[in-house]
Amino acid sequence: MMITTAGRSTSELITKAKKLSISYGIPYKERNGVPIEALKKRFQDDIIVVGKERLFISLLHGDSNLFFHPNLAMVRAKRMMKGEAEPLIRAAKLKEGMSFLDCT
Repeated sequence: MMITTAGRSTSELITKAKKLSISYGIPYKERNGVPIEALKKRFQDDIIVVGKERLFISLLHGDSNLFFHPNLAMVRAKRMMKGEAEPLIRAAKLKEGMSFLDCT
């Protein structure tokens, strides 16, 4: 898996994508106007795309994207994108490398 930005990236989006890359240990790839499908074909991998208001995952072998539905998970994702603390992560005492399924 890798991280990149939405098609019309700004320096702010690039910064967000790079921060997420470092936080989660996922490689960041410059988009440089290259279509997501071309990046998936070139790197043979799924891609997390950081947009202005949302994150989504473009799967290597799939015709649709996985994204956060605008509910509590979206609120959590936006907090993470802003670098803010996430109360559920704190309450569950999650540490780097741990997994947690949030079905809220």
